[in-house]
Amino acid sequence: MQLRRYTIVRLILEDEGRILLLRQTSKNGGKYTLIGGKVQVRETPIQALIRETFEESGAVIREEDLEYAHYCYQRKADMINMILIFRATKWTGTILNREAHKFMHVAWFPKDELPERTTKATRHILQQVASGTAKYSEVTAKRYVVR
Repeated sequence: MQLRRYTIVRLILEDEGRILLLRQTSKNGGKYTLIGGKVQVRETPIQALIRETFEESGAVIREEDLEYAHYCYQRKADMINMILIFRATKWTGTILNREAHKFMHVAWFPKDELPERTTKATRHILQQVASGTAKYSEVTAKRYVVR
């Protein structure tokens, strides 16, 4: 079996102790997740994150305002996701749902009060970043590894 491999970027956009989450449409899972997506051909992860952030939320972020936060290797049955997570506290623009076909809405939540329907991957990533010590983790069906 040929595994599909993707480089994924995610953004923890923070404001006064809150983070921005996007609620997926029912068709896409119906859960809350971080801003982000796949890195396309001919773009770097940071370029992809800047693009995805604006496309999904209307926020404009600058490269110099991004801070590397974590790397998560995620293995699923038929794919491998290499997830680079960044955080930012500065942006311009108006926060809104720019991709209604993928998301129901965007909303700010206190870091320690995530909505019940937050994805397992998002919870894992946020826990690792909050710990301040782990810069790498692996998530597979059988185990979690944190370093």
